[in-house]
Amino acid sequence: MTKAPASFAALDTFIAVAETGGFSAAALRLGVSASAVSRTIARLEQGLDQRLFKRSSRFVSITDDGQQLYEQVLPLLRDLGAVLTQQPANEGIAGTLKVSLPGELLRLLLPHLGPALLVPNPRLRLDLSATDRQVDLIREGYDLAIRIGPVRDSELRIRQLGQAPLRLVAAPSLVATAEPITDIAQLDALPFIGYRRRGRLQPVDFAGGDRLEPVPALQFDTGAAIRSAALAGLGVAQLLEPFIAEDLRDGRLRVLLADRSLPILPISALHAYSGTVPRRVAMFCSFCQSILSSKPS
Repeated sequence: MTKAPASFAALDTFIAVAETGGFSAAALRLGVSASAVSRTIARLEQGLDQRLFKRSSRFVSITDDGQQLYEQVLPLLRDLGAVLTQQPANEGIAGTLKVSLPGELLRLLLPHLGPALLVPNPRLRLDLSATDRQVDLIREGYDLAIRIGPVRDSELRIRQLGQAPLRLVAAPSLVATAEPITDIAQLDALPFIGYRRRGRLQPVDFAGGDRLEPVPALQFDTGAAIRSAALAGLGVAQLLEPFIAEDLRDGRLRVLLADRSLPILPISALHAYSGTVPRRVAMFCSFCQSILSSKPS
């Protein structure tokens, strides 16, 4: 028997149930009754000849078939929604843009968000999540994620926004009474602030193959916290130059071992739109690119 095609509305209802975890919550999100949601899902399951959700008196959980369908149709629905909501160029850009980005990048962007994005586009809504965690764009409903370092999400579309060299830095108060740092071995005498990524402390890798793996006095899982601790004079830190450019210019931080190069990391934007990229996504990427390429005044 030929399977009945699923309608856009039915798939939209399916996505709502999958993301909210229940018929009542999905109904609230869609502005319909819970019974209407239940009937739509039942018809969709019958048409596809697949069980998409497990139901009990208290819970609704997605099946393996449902999860596979979710991951297949969500990018397609986003592409379709992007086409349907495109605005004429002279009307500005509308809609909600949900973005995950590192907190230090958000700090850099904040002074420019109003004049560059929100004022020219009064119907644009930004939902920004400041985190170093690598979110799952599709499952967590993000339009865009900005990541620093090598990207391994081969199924996502990637746009490089810039590059950021790492610098080894410390507050002047920390090194004022110490001998000038001219050798890696001298760093052992100073406290260190570690960066914990995915549960692992990141080493300091110098050009030429030298590696420093200090035992940190403090460790954090965000660059924003590491910068704050470094500015407070609590230790030597490894930080990205674009995010501390003003601190270096104003003398709040000093570069240590400036003649020893550290890695240069790519800054990339990731999204799951396979066809037409929404204008708000492209605009936000171009905005980030312009800020990252500018020098502090």
